[in-house]
Amino acid sequence: MMKDNLVAISRSPEALLVSCDTSALLNINLSTIKMNHSPNTLITARESATNGLRAGDTDRYHLLTREWQRIIDLEETYFVYDYRVRKPVNDPNELCYPLVTLEIQPQNIQQAVQHMKDIKQEVFAGFCIKPMEHGKSISFEVLVSSPLLNRLSDGGAEPAHPHHHYFQTVYDTLSSPAICERVLVKHF
Repeated sequence: MMKDNLVAISRSPEALLVSCDTSALLNINLSTIKMNHSPNTLITARESATNGLRAGDTDRYHLLTREWQRIIDLEETYFVYDYRVRKPVNDPNELCYPLVTLEIQPQNIQQAVQHMKDIKQEVFAGFCIKPMEHGKSISFEVLVSSPLLNRLSDGGAEPAHPHHHYFQTVYDTLSSPAICERVLVKHF
């Protein structure tokens, strides 16, 4: 089974896909998801679900974004990994754990991603997306690297951990009716 990790939202996806040579060098398989009633196409990195999203993957997506921005002018494209300042990847195998899975309208995806960018925290984040069965909304899974989520996935509860407040703030914002239709799974 493959997972689609969101890397860009574009009104002209052809321009991004022209630069597939760069994605091949970084070992990234690109795919597109076109939603009904939306002018935008979602550009994803299609990865094996067995590996899970890792900090090294987010670094490759960041390098791909920088290449895209260098090669072509993309005014109608929103990039997920275009951070100006990015913490170094010390452990490329550091796993990103699920924080929350939402049902979200395509027009709200950019707002959700931007919120994650605006909250500065020493974590790597990614977004696994999948069209819902009815085709009008997206299953939007927020994945974050954190020692807290690592321990919580093993059954440990740590409300005093510094990331706990961050995760609660992210959850409160992303789960608001202004952004999401409904919360499918809360993982922390």
